[in-house]
Amino acid sequence: MDRKHTLYICIVLALDWWAWTRAELFTAISDIEPLLATQKTIIDDLDDYVTKEEKRLGVLKKQIDVYRREHELAMADVDNYLGNPINAFTLIKRLTTDLDVIQNRIKLGTDYVRNVTTNSAEVRYPTEEDLTGAAQALTRLQNTYKLDIGELAQGRLNGIVYSAALTASDCYELGRILYNVKDYKNSLRWMEESLAKYKQENEDYNFTEVDILEYISYLHYLLDDGQTALEWTTKLFSIDPHHQRALSNIPYYLKNVAEKKERLQNKTEVIVEEETFLQKEKKVYEALCRGEMVIPSEISRKLKCTYLTKNHPFLKLAPIKTEQVYIAPDVFVYHGVLSDNEIEHIKTMARPRLPTHRPILLVFKCVILFLQKNELPYESADGNRIATVLFYMSDVAQGGATVFTELGVSVFPVKSSALVWMNLHPSGEGDLSTRHAACPVLRGSKWVSNKWIHQLGQELLAPCDLEYQQEHVMRKIIKAKPRATE
Repeated sequence: MDRKHTLYICIVLALDWWAWTRAELFTAISDIEPLLATQKTIIDDLDDYVTKEEKRLGVLKKQIDVYRREHELAMADVDNYLGNPINAFTLIKRLTTDLDVIQNRIKLGTDYVRNVTTNSAEVRYPTEEDLTGAAQALTRLQNTYKLDIGELAQGRLNGIVYSAALTASDCYELGRILYNVKDYKNSLRWMEESLAKYKQENEDYNFTEVDILEYISYLHYLLDDGQTALEWTTKLFSIDPHHQRALSNIPYYLKNVAEKKERLQNKTEVIVEEETFLQKEKKVYEALCRGEMVIPSEISRKLKCTYLTKNHPFLKLAPIKTEQVYIAPDVFVYHGVLSDNEIEHIKTMARPRLPTHRPILLVFKCVILFLQKNELPYESADGNRIATVLFYMSDVAQGGATVFTELGVSVFPVKSSALVWMNLHPSGEGDLSTRHAACPVLRGSKWVSNKWIHQLGQELLAPCDLEYQQEHVMRKIIKAKPRATE
């Protein structure tokens, strides 16, 4: 559907001189009289043009107010504002599809803005790919943390209001993007939210209620629910009885209904595929990201918090707070091991090496390391990675945990602390019980740095024991349990 609507008014006045006498007055009036209707048409057209221009200017003023308000909120606390995925999505949308709508309505003004700003090396406009990435990132967060779309649309994350509510246009754009990437289930929810807001807002958008209803109907069909698709199509026809695409879709909906009815009558058994190991692990991963798992009491009652004072004379003067997170395999958190100056120094060195061509999408990408035996990345001249030290250089408002899917452990970032675990058995074989993953950041930003400790030089500090552990042999681990709900 073409969103570009341009009003062209062409006024052609052809004035012919003619001679007429008093005897010809009646004929002359008869000839001129139709011009009054033409004049009335011109007046009506000009009135309509002025009304539309005033409406366009009103839309532009509203949009300027939205841009200014959101910009002021962002500049008040840049890190926290951009760390909010809802704010990041709306910022990208304001500078892509919203700006295109403005350009279509008031072309000269936005052409001027683009000509001025695009010549500056400091300005980079996000692309459609950025917008798609932001929408998918928001969906990943929604799925991982089981966020309610209605809450997200109101600017709330886990019950806390962090940003302005999304508009019907924002929800529609999210639904449209997710439809294009074939995420039909989430697309449907955002379209339903868009419809509810569209009826409340009474704004002039570049889409209509019929457009939303068409998406909702077809999405139900794509989700194998032809009956509901027909019901929504009926609502669409109450507004536009001659909608061609909706009319052409009805046979497909009816066919889907008939096939489902036939399956029900024949009692055809629906084959449910058994979940794969990775699918099961993904569920555990998401539950750990939400902090819904607890370590069994058989383990937790043995865990200790101590001061590390040995191995170096300096630790007698400045012992390190040590938190034991798990036993066999050993996982520790050492608190207060980095100063603020050291953190800023590391950030300063790291920033020039960070990718700069896609800064918006980097905020949402998470690293999930479920390593297989044939893809271990740490084999080198120094030997395999025997242990990992992960330094947390920032606090995170929500999300961003490091989770161990086999152990059922979630470690949430605490600034200046270091998470330490062993990657190998004493035999030197990989310890699969320390499979781990990084959870996406729900709000805020996450800075980490890591140090890999390799086997070379650790022979006396971490010697082999009398029992040889093979990589495929899993430890006998007591599985974590879901946290009890109040």
